[in-house]
Amino acid sequence: MTPNHSFRLYFLFNLLLMQLIIIFCSIIYSDALAANSHKNTDPISLYGQEIYFKVFRNGNHVGEHQVRFSLGENGQLIVITNMSIVIKVFGLTIYTFIYKSESEWLNGKLYNLDSVYKEGRSSNKVSVTLDNNTLYVNGPDGVVNGSENLLPTNHWNARVLSQNQVINTLNGNISNVSIKNVGREYIVAQGKSVEAERYEYTGDITASLWYDDEGRWLKMSFVKDKSVIDYVCVICGK
Repeated sequence: MTPNHSFRLYFLFNLLLMQLIIIFCSIIYSDALAANSHKNTDPISLYGQEIYFKVFRNGNHVGEHQVRFSLGENGQLIVITNMSIVIKVFGLTIYTFIYKSESEWLNGKLYNLDSVYKEGRSSNKVSVTLDNNTLYVNGPDGVVNGSENLLPTNHWNARVLSQNQVINTLNGNISNVSIKNVGREYIVAQGKSVEAERYEYTGDITASLWYDDEGRWLKMSFVKDKSVIDYVCVICGK
């Protein structure tokens, strides 16, 4: 082997090594960005004082979903969610769903939540309290507990996208989920076409949700009783 040939091999080896290092660092950097994305824990700066969605069933407007944000006397974040769905056939109401929750947050962590919903003639209440770094969830099936970092299924908080468990505020269970980013696409939000990231929930909860690059919740879609339910944003931030 000539010296020139050896030099060329050495040069190519180092070039390949450098490319591998660049690729590896890029992967690490991308993972770090993903891990630190959607961590804005101040929804007032993100959304303002309110987000509002119209709810559609198979393309027909059947309800509303509203979330209000405010600050309490001790600086805690107070989040109040109201949702109502009414389905009528020939002017007669055949289905109603009413949901309300109020939660309190401090330093980005949930420490108190009370929710109630009525579906037809049935109803459920769920409460969540933080005690000694543990969240206790009291629902129809009793009390379960989980990590202080658990988040509820209210969707405005995009930090949930990195979780594999969530507090189901309808039934009081801690639901196991897998949440995957399936790519960017254009949707309609606040009356205009916007680009958003789509995430798919699978596991105990099945749904599609869309968020913008700042972590604002823009849309949700899921199937219930063979009907497609869509949340379309009317007011969801700047």
